[in-house]
Amino acid sequence: MRVICIPKVILTEELEKRWDLICENAKECQTEGPLEYLQKDDRENWIREKKELKNQYMELCSSWSDMISYQHIDKVEYMCFGGMGNFCAEYDIYNTLNKIDDCKELCDWLLKVAKSESFSSGERDKPYYAELDGLFELNAEMAEDIVSKEKYLSLGGLSSLGDDVIEILSRHPGGLYLDGLVNLSSSAAKSLSKHKGELSLEGLLTLDNDAIENLSLHKGDIWLSGLTELSDASAESLSKQKGVLSLGLTKLSNASAESLSKHEGDLYLGGLKQISDEAAESLSKHEGNLFLFGLTELSDVAAKSLAKMDPDKIFLSKELEELVALLDGITSLSDAAAESLSKLEGGNLQLSGLTALSDSVAESLSKLEGGNLLLDGLTSLSDAAAKSLSRFKGGNLQLDGITSLSDETAESLSNFTGEYLYLRGLTSLSDAAAKSLSEYEGRLRVDQHIDECHSILKSRELRKKAEGKELEEQKKKTIEDSLTEEEMLEYNSLIKEYQEADGNRKWEIYSLFTKNGWGNPY
Repeated sequence: MRVICIPKVILTEELEKRWDLICENAKECQTEGPLEYLQKDDRENWIREKKELKNQYMELCSSWSDMISYQHIDKVEYMCFGGMGNFCAEYDIYNTLNKIDDCKELCDWLLKVAKSESFSSGERDKPYYAELDGLFELNAEMAEDIVSKEKYLSLGGLSSLGDDVIEILSRHPGGLYLDGLVNLSSSAAKSLSKHKGELSLEGLLTLDNDAIENLSLHKGDIWLSGLTELSDASAESLSKQKGVLSLGLTKLSNASAESLSKHEGDLYLGGLKQISDEAAESLSKHEGNLFLFGLTELSDVAAKSLAKMDPDKIFLSKELEELVALLDGITSLSDAAAESLSKLEGGNLQLSGLTALSDSVAESLSKLEGGNLLLDGLTSLSDAAAKSLSRFKGGNLQLDGITSLSDETAESLSNFTGEYLYLRGLTSLSDAAAKSLSEYEGRLRVDQHIDECHSILKSRELRKKAEGKELEEQKKKTIEDSLTEEEMLEYNSLIKEYQEADGNRKWEIYSLFTKNGWGNPY
């Protein structure tokens, strides 16, 4: 049995471009493993195929098919297709979804966009949902009658309720939506604090500190997107609430940001257009998902702070979809901003919007430790800047926009100690520069015709491949020697199975090998 579920997202023009960018920069696929091991033509074909899937995906998202099961899971709509292997393979829908599923980075991105859009559009998955928004009055007797009848109960038409009625509704053992209420007493808030389940009060524009203190004791998600202002004392109270917390704040004090950073659960602050550097630093310490999709601007210092977060836990606007995308749009970088960014630890720093790099900025960026540095917008590089960048202590240095290198610059870059040096934009290279680059100890990536024009680079590549193969064989022998007889049988069996397995099973075997420290199954 094979079931594939892909998040459903309506792609805008900008999201279409992002799809292509993710395909171009993908590092791994489920059927082939790490893409770096593919031949250049095979990798280009893989990227082209994944880009072309975009149109088929958009057709599926914009139409309805009785062959697809549309499922809502955790507020995200998925397109699911399943059946036995031979059955599935006969259908174009399955083949399209299966090929998308092959690129984990693409699927992860679609899920991230879908989650962001499901919140920003106000859509929520509400199975067993009783919508009684047509009620404009509700007394205690009626309240007793409707409580516990459905898992989710919406009474959005009620603008006011007596405290006695709210006390009864607080017993409802599921989602309770009172989005029509415009006032809530401290006593009523105390009753609702005992409610167990999702609680939505999005019609409230103001709440006093006592009411908020009571609501903070509620055990479950709270939606207060109507609140545009919050006192520091109220923020301190809400920081004690556990679960989803949604606020409509249009401004956030540094003290409130510090308090909310201690909140345990997902934090939605979609009303904020901008935040101070101090607030960004505080929010970066938040351990749950952080939704800031309303931000329209972010300083370099604030960007540096938010970059400390797990990228899968921060949701920005489409314009600032990811912190990497934000940095990618920077066309100039001051010395002070570069110095701030140099303090980032790990991760990718993508500054492909930079078309020029001063020697002082290059010196600052060279202080980065770990991660990858991508500067594909540069078309030239001074000898001094190259010398600085060669000291970058990271994995990959990507300079694919540079078309030519001086002999001195090539010699400096050859001293880079990272795993990969990307210079795929080179159109010419002197013999002296080629000789310098041939001495680079890591993996050099240049255009194929450059390799062919310089025999020293071609022989270097062959030598590196031979060394890599020999090293892999040594690692394999070391692994095999360390295995018990039972483990060895499993090891060989999985290698054989990997060669014949489908995409998902290949990925499972590859993950198992990684977990066990067994190297690669291919």
